[in-house]
Amino acid sequence: MNRKYILFALIALVFFIIVYSLNSGNSAYVEGIKKIHEEKINFLSLSPESPVKEKINRSAIEFFEPQKKYKVKARIAQIPDVGRVELATNDGSIRPYIKFARAIFEIDGKTDSLIVFIEPTFNANYKKAFIPFKDETSGNESYGAGRYLDAEIKDDSSVELDFNLAYNPFCAYDEKFSCPLPPESNYIDFKIEAGEKNYK
Repeated sequence: MNRKYILFALIALVFFIIVYSLNSGNSAYVEGIKKIHEEKINFLSLSPESPVKEKINRSAIEFFEPQKKYKVKARIAQIPDVGRVELATNDGSIRPYIKFARAIFEIDGKTDSLIVFIEPTFNANYKKAFIPFKDETSGNESYGAGRYLDAEIKDDSSVELDFNLAYNPFCAYDEKFSCPLPPESNYIDFKIEAGEKNYK
């Protein structure tokens, strides 16, 4: 009888440790994201290097509550039409990029993909990717013209996409800026309730 109680207690203890460690890790992640968001607000509203400091309304910069499910490991799929492309911008001009690959990801059982771009000024071995996108929050909870996501490509098979770090282009704060628009291929057909919200 005592053995059964001891075994039960050990199982309960292991379960508690696992749950605690998971919650603890998630809490640290959420706090880390919130710190990054706060740093962005401080940069835009306080830094002498901010390009919008004089016009920014600090209290109007808002973010969705961070959720770890929006940090996903996406599979990289090669595309046949890789190479230099031109993305349209909000002011009618164009911006050159390198169309590199497709990142396929899943959130809440829903699968979608995004084209990964690289700025031509970067080394041909890429490493840092630029991913403009729109989703079902665009024009409502988030900026209508779409948001941006940066990612580091460490290998040819996968890339980490953290939508909690999705951010608005500068033209969300001031229309004088020229900002690349997400191509139609980068329209996600469900809500990404993560990252920066619409600036009002």
